[in-house]
Amino acid sequence: MSIELHCDHCSKLIRAPDDAAGRRGKCPYCHQSVYIPSPPEAIEEIPLSPMDESDEEKQRRLTEEMRRTQRELLSDYRPPPDRAVPVSRESAMPETIRDGDESIEDMVVDYLLLMRESQLVEAEAVLADLLNRRDAARKVVDRLSTDTVPPQALAGIPAAVYRGFLKNLRNQLK
Repeated sequence: MSIELHCDHCSKLIRAPDDAAGRRGKCPYCHQSVYIPSPPEAIEEIPLSPMDESDEEKQRRLTEEMRRTQRELLSDYRPPPDRAVPVSRESAMPETIRDGDESIEDMVVDYLLLMRESQLVEAEAVLADLLNRRDAARKVVDRLSTDTVPPQALAGIPAAVYRGFLKNLRNQLK
């Protein structure tokens, strides 16, 4: 049996012997070098291992633990004295706006931290939750935009980047 293929250069049909599979040969028409593939029946299918649900659950728990640890570490972060943010007026709004078990402000902060770390898939998941609580999320974003001091967890983000993230989030919450 022979291997049939079309030349990449002149598109003519070429027949090559089975023992030429996986090598290069010359097209008999245009004399260009052509790769001769293995015939489809000679390719062995590699079986996949079954998906282990416990590994998926373990990975999810580790990811959640990592996020919780990051939040705790960032909440303890103090900028160096030369980059310290000046303390000014406090916000007139309550410290957090609660909607169910999770604080909307915490969700906004999580979103901003994920954006800073370029974890876009996770940020999109948080954004989906914020869109479900759009009005409360808008209030938090508006308050954070007018506050001169960002939440402590976001103190490490440069001011221009912080304002840009807030502006982008506000536009998505419209």
